Amino acid sequence: MPSPKLFTQDGDNHREFTDAEYAQHDVDVIEFQRQADLVTAKAAARQAVLDRLGLTADEAALLLS
Repeated sequence: MPSPKLFTQDGDNHREFTDAEYAQHDVDVIEFQRQADLVTAKAAARQAVLDRLGLTADEAALLLS
């Protein structure tokens, strides 16, 4: 499947991304996915600890507040 064309507003002009903007967009998408994966991994690790301790998220929040 071909990549979608991306556009930006440049003053009064609506134009397609430049090669540099496409490259930056690719970097941004990879970084966003990396951060989303990190958040998911942290949540899974947190839940694993709570499961080992036999605590719910609400109980842990009460203990840590």
